[in-house]
Parts: sequence; C-alpha cells; structure tokens
Amino acid sequence: MDSLPDTPVISVIIPSHNRQTLLAQVLDALARQADVTVRFEVVVVLDGCRDGSPAMLAGRSDPFPLRIVELPGVGPAMARNAGVTEAAGELLLFLDDDVIPTEGFVAAHAAAHQSRPGAAVLGAYPPEPVASGDRFRLDSRRWWTAHFDGLAARGHRFTYCDLLTGNLSLSRALWEEVGGLDSQFAKAREDWELGVRLMEHGVPFIYAPQALGWHQEHLTTTPGSALRRAKEEGRSDALMALKHPQLAHLLAASRQLRRPNWTSRLRKLLLPRLGLFDGAVMAAGPKMLRLLERAGLVGPRRWLDRQLRLYCYQRGSIEALGRDFARFGGEGTGGVAVQPLDLDLAQGIERAEALLAERRPATVRIRHGDREIAVLPYAPAAEPWNAHHLRSQLVQPHVIRKLAPVLAASAFGGGVAEWDKLAALGMVGVTDFTAQLHESQRQWMRLVGR
Repeated sequence: MDSLPDTPVISVIIPSHNRQTLLAQVLDALARQADVTVRFEVVVVLDGCRDGSPAMLAGRSDPFPLRIVELPGVGPAMARNAGVTEAAGELLLFLDDDVIPTEGFVAAHAAAHQSRPGAAVLGAYPPEPVASGDRFRLDSRRWWTAHFDGLAARGHRFTYCDLLTGNLSLSRALWEEVGGLDSQFAKAREDWELGVRLMEHGVPFIYAPQALGWHQEHLTTTPGSALRRAKEEGRSDALMALKHPQLAHLLAASRQLRRPNWTSRLRKLLLPRLGLFDGAVMAAGPKMLRLLERAGLVGPRRWLDRQLRLYCYQRGSIEALGRDFARFGGEGTGGVAVQPLDLDLAQGIERAEALLAERRPATVRIRHGDREIAVLPYAPAAEPWNAHHLRSQLVQPHVIRKLAPVLAASAFGGGVAEWDKLAALGMVGVTDFTAQLHESQRQWMRLVGR
C-alpha cells in the first residue's frame, strides 16, 4: 500500500439519499476512528437529496478529507461508480448511509487487505440491537443475523450472494479489472452481480467481523419499503438470469415463471396487465399487515406478507423482461457437467483435505471404500471446494447418517450392513423432538420385549 505522504490509502464511499441525520452520525463515527495511522478520505455521493444534506456537509469540519458528489437520483449502483471516479485511494471501502461504523472499522479493513492482498473483504453490519416486538422488524433482523452468522460459520463456502455493498472493500485495481457495478442493476442486486464477476475472476472473499458497523435498519426499513424492494429485486433477478444464464436456476424469478402448473400460467397471463395496481398494493399492503398483527392473526398475516412480496417481486421480473419474457420462460436450467474429484475417507481425512487444498475442485464425490457418503455439489459463482470446507460438510446430518455405520463398524466391529440396520443411527442429526421421542419409545419397547 505504498502511496504519497498526503494520499489517502482508503477511500470510504457513502452513497446517500435524504438521510441527513443518519449520514451525520456515520461521519461522526468515522471521525472517531481509533487507528489514525490509516490515512483515509470520505467520498459522499448525494443522490437526489432534497433534505438538508448538502448544507450539513458544507458546514462540517472533519479530521479526514471530505469529497462531495451530487447526482440527480440515479440509484446506488451509479452513485457508487461516481464515488469511485472521485476517490483517490487505492483501496475502496463502500459503506451504506445507515451503517454506523465502530472504532477501528477502517483499520480492520486495511489489516484484512494486508493479510490477504487481492481479496474482497466483507465487513459485518448486523442490525442495531434495538428492542422491538413488531413482527416485520423481527423477521428483518432474523434475516440479517442469519446472513452474518453464516459468513462467520466455520467452513463456510462463499458464493456471489455473500457480497453486499453496505460494508465492503476491495482494491481499485480489482474494481477496474472487473468493471465496477453494472448500472442496469440500478436499485437492487448490483452487489450480487458484482459478486458473480468477482467469483468468475477467482477473487477470494474473506469475512472481517472486526470491521463492524451497526445497521440502523429499524430507522430505514419499513413494510412499504420492503415491498418496493421486492419489486426491484424481481426486476434485477430477471436481468441477472438474462446476463448470467448459468445462474437462472438459482434465482427465484426464473424458477417461479417456469413452473408448469396452472397458477404459474395464470400469473404469467395476468401479471403483465396489472401494473396500474402496483401503487395500491404497496400502499394498502402494509396497513392490512398491521391490522392482522394487531388482531393476533399470525398465520393469515404471514400468508398475506408472502403473497404481497411475491406479487411485487414477479411484477418487477415481468416489467424488466419485456420482449424477453417468452425466451426467459422457456430456457433450461443452465446446468454444467463437471467431473467430480473422488475423495476416499478410508485413506484418512488429512489426505482428503490435502487433495482438496491441492486440486480446488468445483465438485467432490466423498466415499469410504466402495460406499458413497456424499457429493459436494457444483455451484456457479461459488468458490471452489477447499480443505477447510470438508469437516463442516461431514457433520451435516444427511452426511453423518451415511458415515455413521462405517465409523461404527470400524470402532466396534461387525459389518457396515449390520450397522445400517440399527434404526438409532438414522436419528443422528435429527433435532425434531417428536421424532426423537418416538424413536426412544421404539428402542424402549424393543428392550422390554427382550
């Protein structure tokens, strides 16, 4: 990271739209960064702001250089691209305007790049822990918490959809190599689409939990904004399936529109003609959800929420497709035939891990002698399988149930076929209480019967 003495090492790029108060809090937090040895600047892109954000920024005096870019409201993808054009740092750190960074945030990103040059560094931004009993709020927080728990899990295999631009850093050279964000993904999935291209370039993803920011989603996300977001996600997923057909079978838009049942055909017939109702659905939907929640009708509320999101999502998909709708609905799954790497656990797990580290295969067949244990599948825009993935896959319930008879035969003797007949081994990894209770009752009856 050699640079001129006055040149910032990192450019923190913050797109913002009418969030003056939150934006000021983000900048205040950046001004309190503990490690002042990391030179950084901040580039704020005001995208169609009609609040007091320009005046607030003009009146600030911060310990870092502050650059301001004003745009007429082009969406976060183009706003981030414009911020990069204005930035001077050789590392680009993207931060949302509702994510309050903790002390050491910038330094943690810098340290991650020093330890792994050329990587895309994914920072953490879980929801601010604010108490709420609102079901929408709880569901939203559950999604965000599960996302970051997944990134932190041992043996996690990174894919394109792990990449989110709310807290992300990568080098300028890498950004220019892959071409930045695609502006056609104007308001959603621009980060996932960038993740596809980074994965195809073989760029490693690393998770940096120390680069922590608190997401103020309780202030910026509402049931109404969630429906608007669902429509934008549908639009972007349809475009993603057209641009990256190898991903089509993974995206909800293409799966839903290809279903051969009568409900799917009816939706495909009616949805293109229902555009005039979008505004009414997005306005009335949240009110209906609140009424059902106040009445304690949890099941109907959950059902209505799914239907509203599905409507908005599919309306976005169909609007984006236009003339490509017929072709989109008739495409195949984009499946790819990949020769798996054979791993024999009978030769030892260390040997298997060494082979994975050496070969980095796209798919793996795991066996123990002649017995097939599991297949680690091919996935487009995902990192190749590596040594650190293996053990976490072996402890998955569906895998351990296949492996358990082999291990039991090795440890206690007898044939694998005999251990296969032991029903209790089929319960390994089962967490359902009722299933466990029934199995314990069956074992007790067999014991008493003897």
